[in-house]
Amino acid sequence: MNRAEHPARLTSRLLFPLVAALALLSGCGDRDTELQQTHAYMDSLRLYLGDLRLMDYDLRQIVEGDTVSADLIIPVIAETLRPKVENLRRRADGLQPTPQVLAAHALLLDYLDVRLQAYDAALQGQAEARTELFEMFAHKQMEAQDIGNDLEDEAQRLRTQIADYR
Repeated sequence: MNRAEHPARLTSRLLFPLVAALALLSGCGDRDTELQQTHAYMDSLRLYLGDLRLMDYDLRQIVEGDTVSADLIIPVIAETLRPKVENLRRRADGLQPTPQVLAAHALLLDYLDVRLQAYDAALQGQAEARTELFEMFAHKQMEAQDIGNDLEDEAQRLRTQIADYR
């Protein structure tokens, strides 16, 4: 082997390990970035759940018992609840879920959509004096509660499975 071939052979021997190391490092960076995005999503979800719990608490304070007057609940829906849920829904569209949190994201969107449907039914029921829309409101509220419970369960499951998440 002459001296001119030696650097080329040395370079080709080092090239594969160097490329493999770079590939591994870039793969780790992708995983780290995805993990950071997952953590950011979970932080956002935590805020959403807090806002939704507070809204539910406020609603329970108004609805003390099994029935509530439309005259009492409709202004709260129109002025407070629906605008808050609509804002949360709009913001949820901007979230960037990672594959690990897609199920939670789908539940969040479903929950917000069902709440909006419930509020719209109540508002339309009041505007048109249609009792069946108030029944739909009650049904949609129960449906949203079920989805909310599933969302809480999924969030708890994710908290225990996502690496280094607090």
